[in-house]
Amino acid sequence: MFLLPDNHTSVSCLKDFQVELASLEVPTHWIPTCLNPEYFVSSPNFCDRIESLDDWFRIAGKKTPINSFCKDNLNLSNNHCVNCLTAIRITYQNVLMWIDHSNAESCLLSAQLYAASSVNIHGPESKDVASCIFQLNGTIVNKQM
Repeated sequence: MFLLPDNHTSVSCLKDFQVELASLEVPTHWIPTCLNPEYFVSSPNFCDRIESLDDWFRIAGKKTPINSFCKDNLNLSNNHCVNCLTAIRITYQNVLMWIDHSNAESCLLSAQLYAASSVNIHGPESKDVASCIFQLNGTIVNKQM
């Protein structure tokens, strides 16, 4: 599941996430600004109701650029991160925005969650994965690529 059942659970998880990132020496100042707890709560307004892997596969398919470019180490000092961010942008712009342009932020978040939690071999617990993937917040939604 990509989403949580209620806002209280989401707030609690984000606080835990912030503490964990701080312990890994990842900057956490962006969490309250970029990660609204409501984005993680199951809602009919979330990107065409993508709430699970099955939903993702139904909407985006099993093979997206994310699958090819976001699976390896996403260290900020190598091209893997840049390639993954590009793959997320392509999937977001070419697939997700076509199906639900009214929920742009949640569609971007859906692509980020898919990359971090389902595709990357190190998972969302990795400092490199979190540092790389969450660089995107605000850069796609607010700017035309």
